[in-house]
Amino acid sequence: MVQAPVNPTPIAQSKPKAPAAQPRNRAAAVPATVAAEQTDQEAPKRAVTLDSNRLREAEHERLVYRCYPPKEHTIEDLKRPAYWASVTPKLRPWEKIEVCAEDGLWYAELLVTAVERSVAVVHVLKYDELSSVDVGLSTLAGASKYEIKHTPGLKWHVIRKLDRHIVKDGLARREDAEFALQEHLKTIPT
Repeated sequence: MVQAPVNPTPIAQSKPKAPAAQPRNRAAAVPATVAAEQTDQEAPKRAVTLDSNRLREAEHERLVYRCYPPKEHTIEDLKRPAYWASVTPKLRPWEKIEVCAEDGLWYAELLVTAVERSVAVVHVLKYDELSSVDVGLSTLAGASKYEIKHTPGLKWHVIRKLDRHIVKDGLARREDAEFALQEHLKTIPT
């Protein structure tokens, strides 16, 4: 038996609803917290790490110098770029200079920020004025009658001011000269 095609009954078609007025900016319709979450999901956070070649031992990257200016030189003199004219070939940016006043009444740490042919710009990192009580050599009886100097030929040496006699020379470090002076002063009757 063959079935005759059934004429389906038409389904009542409903009128499509008019679309609701949507804001022009879609982000405005989304609450701020949801929008932030969506942004995080869309653009993942960048993992920032330091390349291992950018971390180096400071001793291999820069030098730290020690400077002993004469007692008549001040920290203001050291700030002048032309003050460093005779030593600019030795200096590079980011190097430090420890400054011990010859009379021991002040100490400073400087950072070299720029170097040109005959000038060096320094930034004062630290500056401390010291009293004579703070400084070991100035408290030694008789130390004022001697001076400690450095020259290329004699290296660090101790000189008696009265007659310019060299008490001890050929010392590699200033600290060695200071120790030699202390030992010498122990041998002199007071």
